[in-house]
Amino acid sequence: MLFLIHVTLTSKNVNQLAARFVSATENGDELPNGVSLISRYHSPPTKQTFMVAEVDTVEAMNEWVLKYNDLCDLV
Repeated sequence: MLFLIHVTLTSKNVNQLAARFVSATENGDELPNGVSLISRYHSPPTKQTFMVAEVDTVEAMNEWVLKYNDLCDLV
């Protein structure tokens, strides 16, 4: 299944979000099993990101977005 994820950031959380992303990337656990990131598009002036992901199950998708939903809005 393909999903389009729309992420909206707030200025107060950008540094925390970046730190969590870098930590997850360095540890090799940015994406759970069953999730493949196809593309990612950033718009710094609007603090928005759009991502296209291919997932095996909805549960895998939920596991991924729950890692970040306390710091940004994911739709």
